[in-house]
Amino acid sequence: MQTSVSRLSAIGFCGLLVLLTGGCVTKADPNSPGIDAGIPDGKPPNSAQAASPQEIVKSNVVRSLPGGLDQVPMFNSNSPEWVKVEGILLSTFPPAGKQVPAAHLNFAFNDKFELFAHHFTHTPPNLQTLYIGILVNNPGAEAVTVTVPEGASYLLEPDAPFKEKPAMSDNPNGEIYSGPGIRAVDNVLRGIRQADLPETLVIPPGESRMLMNHPIPVKGLEKPINGRSTFLRLQSDGPVYLASLALYAKTDSNGTERAPNLEEWQQLLTTGNLALPRDKTPSPPEQVSGQLIYSRVAGVQEGSKWEANLVDEGSEYLALPDPAKAVSYVISSAIRSGETQFLGGFQALIE
Repeated sequence: MQTSVSRLSAIGFCGLLVLLTGGCVTKADPNSPGIDAGIPDGKPPNSAQAASPQEIVKSNVVRSLPGGLDQVPMFNSNSPEWVKVEGILLSTFPPAGKQVPAAHLNFAFNDKFELFAHHFTHTPPNLQTLYIGILVNNPGAEAVTVTVPEGASYLLEPDAPFKEKPAMSDNPNGEIYSGPGIRAVDNVLRGIRQADLPETLVIPPGESRMLMNHPIPVKGLEKPINGRSTFLRLQSDGPVYLASLALYAKTDSNGTERAPNLEEWQQLLTTGNLALPRDKTPSPPEQVSGQLIYSRVAGVQEGSKWEANLVDEGSEYLALPDPAKAVSYVISSAIRSGETQFLGGFQALIE
């Protein structure tokens, strides 16, 4: 039995080129909190009462994923995931004139590009609200317009808490999600731009503007843990530099919290250091033995979407497997001691 060509388009959060800024988050440390720490006791609801899962072993053909990444660069601010000390998360500004030159990558975006940012706060001092700011700079002599055709930014609480979901569900309206990253990406794939994101951002010559200035509050939560995930598709008509920054809320004379202003964000960019804590350096791709540190990244990746036609070799079609059999395409894996290990079980399964 045959079927027509299957086209796979996936958001490429693992690019071909990553420029690191002082290390990446890793889950190698068993004492560090994971992303499920936003759930009370770090467990999905009713997990204590859940029956032990039945292990089902099923052999099937595993194929390498054909196709490849496009050339659209992505600003990927994902390390440190857990921010304890405010500072620079990721900066592509030039290092000249900066107090910590090593914190800046000197990479200008132009035309189409994308942005992903994912950061958490855990028991901040005095339960202060952590703000994530996205600063955009125009280094040229003429005004630059940045457009935001699609984009979304969600908090873990209350927007998109991690909750146990059925293994498969119809989701025609984007109402099924578990976690802010999934909800943000779902919105973008549906062509949505949230109302609090600008449609356009005009940046005068030599100046900077805030693309985002969004809070991660913890006051009033059962546990003082929260996070924010942001995914934006962007386009500029001239070169621009970007920086993602973390600052705790400022307070006015009455002790009321307020968002940091443009001047305060710019001061952090110029005089600030990298946000802390920094994380272990990830294992290089060519390492096949010893401890594996599979990490998050902070950098610019080359490619934002992987596109492939899933067909049988030498054919224009993909034959459906026989009943009770399946074909898998690897999406995320690592080579260890000559064997391929699947990370997080990411495979495209056709049966």
